[in-house]
Amino acid sequence: MANRYPLIVDSSSSLIKELPAGDSLLFADNDKIAIGAGTDLTLYHDGSNSYITNATGAMKIATETSGIALTIGHTTSETTVADNLTVTGDFSVGGNFDVTGTLDFSDSALTNVGDIQLDSITGDGDTDTAITFSGSNVI
Repeated sequence: MANRYPLIVDSSSSLIKELPAGDSLLFADNDKIAIGAGTDLTLYHDGSNSYITNATGAMKIATETSGIALTIGHTTSETTVADNLTVTGDFSVGGNFDVTGTLDFSDSALTNVGDIQLDSITGDGDTDTAITFSGSNVI
C-alpha cells in the first residue's frame, strides 16, 4: 500500500469518515489508539498481550439494548478477574464454579430463597455436622 491513504478524513476536525471495505488500520506493537481528552482511554498491543486502559471515570462495557448478553472469553478459555468483582442483579453459573480463597455472599451468611437441589449429601461419620433438618424438611 505504498503511497496509498485508504482513509477519508474530515480535514477540519481530523475525524475519520470512512475506511474502505476490506482495508485495515495497522499499528505497530506498543502504538496506542487514544480516545478522549488527555488520552483517557487507550487500546494497544505490546507484542505479547493486548490492553484496554482507562484513566478517567469507570470503565463501562455495555450493550446498546437491555437484555442483550455480554460474553467475555471463549468456551475453551479461562477468564480471570484479578481483583474485586461486584455483581449487581442476577448471577448464574453454567458449568463448574471453582473458588480459591474466600467466598462471601453477604456480610453474615449465604442465603438461598427456594430449594437447593443436590444429587446427594454424603457424611463421613462426623457427629457434629452443621447441616440440620427441621420437621418440615427445612435446613
